[in-house]
Amino acid sequence: MSRPSFVLFGLAGLSAVACTTPQPRQTSVAAKPNPQEVLSEMARRSGLSEADVRHLLENCNLNQQTLYFCAFRDFVARDLQLEHAAAEKEEQLPSCKAELGRRLAELARARDEKCRAAAEEEVGEGSMNLQTRALCASSTTERLIERLGRVTVCSDLSRLSEL
Repeated sequence: MSRPSFVLFGLAGLSAVACTTPQPRQTSVAAKPNPQEVLSEMARRSGLSEADVRHLLENCNLNQQTLYFCAFRDFVARDLQLEHAAAEKEEQLPSCKAELGRRLAELARARDEKCRAAAEEEVGEGSMNLQTRALCASSTTERLIERLGRVTVCSDLSRLSEL
């Protein structure tokens, strides 16, 4: 099997009305995606079949590619959890939908660039680069999910401004 290259990141565009009306305090954190959802998304993002992805995840310590795929799996799970958390916030705070979508898209771009630069600095452009980027993106996304969970009114979206 040849070693594919991947685009790690990307949130679906979100659109709606401007952020104005405060809503009741709600701080739920989105449920983690189920393993099948993660597998399907990994297959979609990588261009591999679900069977090939499943095979690569069977033994994370087998080789560099499987190490990367396991790190990639963890990132995809976090990214899906962020998408779920964003959808919950959009339901809780519909007047914030457009601003939330804009901020999350900006933060995803900033995360990707931060993790690309950090991986290059840490391991260069060698075989560990993609794994290091995925680990960075996973931990950064986890912190973003936690911050998003604390958003209770539209003005709280400013809490999402730093990674």
